[in-house]
Parts: sequence; C-alpha cells; structure tokens
Amino acid sequence: MKVLSSYLKSSLNFLDSLQTETDNGESQKKIVKIKTKIPPPILATLMIGLVYLSTLLFEPITFEYQEALSILIVIIGLACALSSFRLFSRHKTTISPFTPSETAVLLTEGMYRYSRNPM
Repeated sequence: MKVLSSYLKSSLNFLDSLQTETDNGESQKKIVKIKTKIPPPILATLMIGLVYLSTLLFEPITFEYQEALSILIVIIGLACALSSFRLFSRHKTTISPFTPSETAVLLTEGMYRYSRNPM
C-alpha cells in the first residue's frame, strides 16, 4: 500500500510540474518529450515468445470451436487496427511508436474514446 501511495504521489507531482504560470497568471502546459525505452514491436515479439514457451511448460487447453473463435478474434483485431490507421491518417498524425515527439494530435475519438490511453 505504501508503494502505491508513493507512486500516486509522484505521478501527481509530475502532472503538477507540467503546468506552469506565465507572467500574467495564466496556466500554460509544458511539452514533454517522451523517450521509448523498449520499442513496442520488440516488446510484442518478446510476449509472443513467452506465450510460446508457456505451451512447452503447460498442457494447452483445447475445445471444440477453438479455430472459429480464433478467426473471429483475428477479424476483430484487424478491424480495430484498420479503423485506427484510418483515424490516424484522417488527422494527419504519426502512428509510429518510435517517434512519439512527431505526433500532431491527441486522438480521443473512435475506439480511443473508450480506451484508458488516448493516442
């Protein structure tokens, strides 16, 4: 619990540091450059590898409609990805996780309206 409260306190301090006051008393936001520590495609590849290794340690679970469910999940995932690509293209901003500083717009519509992390 102590770790969680410490984390929340440091997060709030960081958010407060993004707000600065100008000479006339108006609040102004700082632009923060974000550096990616591990690129998301590499992280995804590592996770896929861990899932594969877990199948060597544990017996896989199988059921009757497994293939149909897998295809449905892939179709839903592709629909989400394509709608995201279209949204980024329409707002003329980058979708590249390698260059977060080149983003032009914060997207809070489409599926990002319901996401915890707008893009």
